[in-house]
Amino acid sequence: MIDSRPITAPEIYPIGTIDFPRMEITALENGATLHAYNGGDQDLLRIGIYFQGGSREVGVVEQSLCLATLTEGAVGIDGDDIADILDFNGARIATRCHSHYTGIELTVLNSRLSSVLPVMSKIVSRPSFPVQAIKIAATRAAAQLRLAREQVMTLAFEGFITLMAGKNHPAAFQPTEKDYLDCDRDTLVETWSKIATAKSCHVFVAGKINGNDMTLIKQFVLDLPTSPSLDLSIKPYIAQKPQVLVTEHAGSLQNAIMAGMPAINRNSPDYANLRLSIMALGGYFGSRLMSNIREEKGLTYGISASLAASVDAAYISINAQCNCSYTDEVIRETAKEMNLLKTNPPTGDELSRLKAFAATQLLKSFESPVSIMSQYISQLVVGIPAGYFEEQQKAIDSLTGDIIAVCASKYINTDELRISIGGEASSTLIHI
Repeated sequence: MIDSRPITAPEIYPIGTIDFPRMEITALENGATLHAYNGGDQDLLRIGIYFQGGSREVGVVEQSLCLATLTEGAVGIDGDDIADILDFNGARIATRCHSHYTGIELTVLNSRLSSVLPVMSKIVSRPSFPVQAIKIAATRAAAQLRLAREQVMTLAFEGFITLMAGKNHPAAFQPTEKDYLDCDRDTLVETWSKIATAKSCHVFVAGKINGNDMTLIKQFVLDLPTSPSLDLSIKPYIAQKPQVLVTEHAGSLQNAIMAGMPAINRNSPDYANLRLSIMALGGYFGSRLMSNIREEKGLTYGISASLAASVDAAYISINAQCNCSYTDEVIRETAKEMNLLKTNPPTGDELSRLKAFAATQLLKSFESPVSIMSQYISQLVVGIPAGYFEEQQKAIDSLTGDIIAVCASKYINTDELRISIGGEASSTLIHI
């Protein structure tokens, strides 16, 4: 029998004040810093080792090839044995490339930690970088680069970073296939010796930690090499003048568009409000750009906007892909929505949806030990200041349409747009 009674939607309750979990921090005598969060109900640990020094300090090719070949052998053990031990114990190693940090993360069951950690120690402290493994990794990287540069979004991104950072900035450096193929073992050995040192190293541990686990992990950290650490090479972006840059890909059926402008960094008191304003513009499915350009006009399958910030720079970016013939219209409509935030900001249900989405995303960032650890790793690698998450919640709770309008008027200026297009060179921007 069908129940014909009307269905009442469940009530929606505000999230309330979030109690942001903290990691316990311990400074070790060899210069490393240990961050630990004990929580969760699974007998699982995530260990992240983050060395100060990334692609800006050692080079993007050198960093990526070091990490690609790190598990292919170490003193006293070859790559096949490493793979067998990891597989047998159900452990996994992942590597992370960042501008100013280099990371290796281990996921392992508590019961298998004592079997896996000695292998992890050899991989991190005494990798062998076999010549054949380097050749394979370099060939693979060169092929991936060649394939990527057949994608219009890659071309748009490379042009965009050049516009935002400046032609001579390290962020705008684009390696060639030859750069990968010419990289040799001596270079990687020297590069890794500069990166892998306990001094200025941060080790993050999250999961169901017991006393014996922590004893093993501390000893692992204390056994890391203690050579001098790399100094961070911070070089602020110097944006080129507002312009349109088209990187041609003949015969492309779609154009990729990346547009943006310099912005305030996370230390500004207006940063949290600007971040929410950009979220209203294009940061979620119900945003202005998605509602207009995707839903109403059908010009693109997806379009998004974000506020990116690091120790080097902060900028607003907007990206989309569309039929080549729609390029100018997408850009015009994007500029229109940017300006409407100043005169017709979100109010009512739209504002409520925005605040609910922002609060949910913030809460989701701290839903498990691993996600908690990820947030504090991000705090390190991109230079997030203390109290950042609390400021985000305060901004969400107090957000109004007027705040968005003021923020948009102050920091969003379509005359400052730098626009990079990857695809058909015949698609040129008309007046916006």
